[in-house]
Parts: sequence; C-alpha cells; structure tokens
Amino acid sequence: MNKSQYSFIMGYICLLFQILIFIIPNNYKLNFLISWSFVLIYLSLILIFSKDIYKGIKNRDIANNIYWIGIIIYLIGYILFAINYKKYLLSGNILFIIGSLCIIYPIFNIDLEKYKKINNIFTNKLLYKFWGGVYFLIGTICILYSVYKSSHLFSKLGMVLYIIGRIYFLEETPASFDNLMT
Repeated sequence: MNKSQYSFIMGYICLLFQILIFIIPNNYKLNFLISWSFVLIYLSLILIFSKDIYKGIKNRDIANNIYWIGIIIYLIGYILFAINYKKYLLSGNILFIIGSLCIIYPIFNIDLEKYKKINNIFTNKLLYKFWGGVYFLIGTICILYSVYKSSHLFSKLGMVLYIIGRIYFLEETPASFDNLMT
C-alpha cells in the first residue's frame, strides 16, 4: 500500500468516526475512543509523510510547512479531546480554529495564474483542501458558539460542517477507489 492509498483509507475512517459522533451525540466513551483513534491516524499520517514534511522544511516551502503545522495543531487538539473532552473543549476547539487557518493559508500564498498553468488539477487538489479547511473552521466556530450559548442546533451544525469538510479533504487525496487496490 502506498502513501496516497493509506491516506485515502484513513480519510474514510475519519469520516466514519465523525458520522458516528454525529449520530451518537454525548457519548463520552465513544468520543474518547474516537479521539484516540484520530490521534493514532494523524500520528501515522505525519510519520508516513515525514520525508515530504522534511523536504518542505529543507526547501523552505512556507505553504507546505504551514499546512503541516495545521495538521500537527489538529493532532494536539485531538490529544486534548482524548485526554478529557469536557475539560479541554475550549482549548481543543481553539486549536482546531488555528489548524484550519493554517490549512487555508497556502491558497493565499501562491500565484494562482502560474499554478493553473502548471497544474491542471488545480480545482481538484488545492480548492478541495481549502474548502475542507473552511468547513472545519466554520464548524469549529459553530461548536464553540454552542458551548457558550448551550445551543444544540449549533453543535449539530458544527458536526455537519465537519463532515462536509472531511468529504472535501477526501476529494483532495491523491488516491481514489479506482487505484485503491493497485
């Protein structure tokens, strides 16, 4: 299994977990297990892509480095949720906001016309990553609002936006069902 296939499979597992959290709300045991699963998935992705991360650092690829910083910030947020969801709800969501901003940032740091000429899959890769980050960002803001206003509606809206964001992230992955088994 190559990196893109692994990333694709892990993305679908994350989507399944987010749907479970949406369907079965306020189940802290389930949330605990899923949060630790997210931690393991994000750690494994960081390890698998460590050479790419190092290459970005070595080449001073600011957009790539900020993207991976966002992924690491998501990881820290998931660790806090896994340790104690209720206790770290605010700090975990603040980390998700910062992580989402890091994932969105690279789209503003490129010459779009030059990129379009170089890369025909511009809309498939970069924009899916961008919109995934935007939906995660807005979803996190909705969940933070729900915490302060005790709004079940905004909590559900936030989870729906997370799920939509995850689907965008899946569309961004280089693998597909067609090449999954190759």
